[in-house]
Amino acid sequence: MQGEVGSISKRLYGLGIRGIIEEVPTEELNDFGHYLPHRPVIKESSATTKIRPVFDASAKLKYKPFLNDCLEKGVNVLELIPTILLRFRLRRFGVILDIEKTFLQLSAAPVDRNFLRFLWWEPGFERIRKYRHRRVVFGVSSSPFLLAATLNKHLYEVSENEKAIANKLLDSLYVDNCVTNVNTKDELNVFICESVRLLTKGHFNLRDWRWNQDDLASSSTNSDISVLGLSWCTVADTFTVTVDNVFCVDTK
Repeated sequence: MQGEVGSISKRLYGLGIRGIIEEVPTEELNDFGHYLPHRPVIKESSATTKIRPVFDASAKLKYKPFLNDCLEKGVNVLELIPTILLRFRLRRFGVILDIEKTFLQLSAAPVDRNFLRFLWWEPGFERIRKYRHRRVVFGVSSSPFLLAATLNKHLYEVSENEKAIANKLLDSLYVDNCVTNVNTKDELNVFICESVRLLTKGHFNLRDWRWNQDDLASSSTNSDISVLGLSWCTVADTFTVTVDNVFCVDTK
């Protein structure tokens, strides 16, 4: 447990150094606000972050609303998944990638930050420290829509000769995932170069590129990749769905 606390403390320290979180100023401690509950999530399979805090904006006290209950959620982006998956295999090569730490690229409005507070007992301190987020928080119901609106605005404002790649991205983005397709190796190379260039302008880093041909595949030896909830085998080029064991309970 101490190791987990230490790992999260180091992560929070790094977020503070990068201006993603900050301690609540003393003069604002009594201002109207909200504290987000959080818990550690451990993912040993992760190559980057094995343990991280996850914030619960749906936690509530009896007879009181929770944060997500007070927010406009925007368009339901879940409805995009079937269309994106159907379009994914229209052409020879299926291509997937994600955008690194996407939500952390979006600043929360200063007037909203006191509603994104959280508490942390840091080893070596004899007090609970009070932090707040300066960026949009994963788990807050409005965050996916805010991200989509930001990416859309960025891609709508490109020059005329960049429209083709921008429109391809617009048709393929789901939250921080891009699921698309191309016909040729040359088209793939152009898409990689141009999409990286376009989104780098907005300080979005594209990473974890994968596609479905051995001669094109990245150095990763893992041929089974998660695509919007499905498992995609890049060697056989097939989708599978993992279903947990279903137990039938007799009711009579």
